[in-house]
Amino acid sequence: MEILVEFDRAYAGGPSEAVWIVGTPENRLWFERHTEGIDANSAIFDEDAAALTIIWHVFDHHPDWTEILVRGTPLNTEIEDGVRPDAVVASRSANEFRLRRP
Repeated sequence: MEILVEFDRAYAGGPSEAVWIVGTPENRLWFERHTEGIDANSAIFDEDAAALTIIWHVFDHHPDWTEILVRGTPLNTEIEDGVRPDAVVASRSANEFRLRRP
């Protein structure tokens, strides 16, 4: 299962299989519009939530995940070290990164 973790405050893209999205008014509206097309374990998370915390929640709620795309926040050492041994960084750019199972 591919999962999108979105920190963009006004996400306008399409849905993934599962979506975890930061809880702004714009994103809540997006989520409501796409609820039927995404996995039931998708969620809206608090704006103050740390990326690593959200990733671990994704691990817990989606044990069959294969790839997680984290957008709207940079990869840092805390996240990279914190997901091991359950995930490895498959790609990274300035404001997003992709995790895969090792």
